[in-house]
Amino acid sequence: MIHPRSERAPGSRAFWASVAVVVAASLSACGSCQKNGAGDGDASMTSARVEAGPTPEEDLLWTNAAAGEPDDLARLADREGAAELARAGSETQDAAKRLTAIRALAFADGYAGLPFLATEADGADGARAGAAAESIEALAGEPRRSVDPEDALEFRAGCTQLLITAKNKAKPRSLRVAIVRALRLWQDRGCAPAEEIPTDVDVK
Repeated sequence: MIHPRSERAPGSRAFWASVAVVVAASLSACGSCQKNGAGDGDASMTSARVEAGPTPEEDLLWTNAAAGEPDDLARLADREGAAELARAGSETQDAAKRLTAIRALAFADGYAGLPFLATEADGADGARAGAAAESIEALAGEPRRSVDPEDALEFRAGCTQLLITAKNKAKPRSLRVAIVRALRLWQDRGCAPAEEIPTDVDVK
């Protein structure tokens, strides 16, 4: 099992948190000057970023993380965030980049990437499915914290798909075991009713 927080690169979160504060302050100031543009800032920035493509620094982070080293995956997760990792992973045709996104999501905060991980865990590609199950189990093993309201829909969608996969006896036992563990760890958050979580993979 991956233990992402113990491997997280020191200092990077504080740096990007400070950047987020500066950006938020700038957007707020801009919004007070141009009321007609209020509410469009975040969407415009995201759209502009996608259209412009990755920066050389972002390319380097993706390249380094492709090797699968925890520190590099953590740096990528800190820079991109769960939502962007899920978007990049789902949209790319590059199998290696998709696998990198799956692995990096184990180090990302929040559950914005859970539907993507759940879909990959249910997929036909064994390597990606196994990596997705590992990332899911790592997220589930994080200390108890409330689900961000912004992630509530993604959390519910991910849990729904995970329960479907866990019940699918055609899937590899190791995959189902990992998903069942995650479902049980998230049970107190309403991920899945205890009576619906399959027990046929439990050690007798």
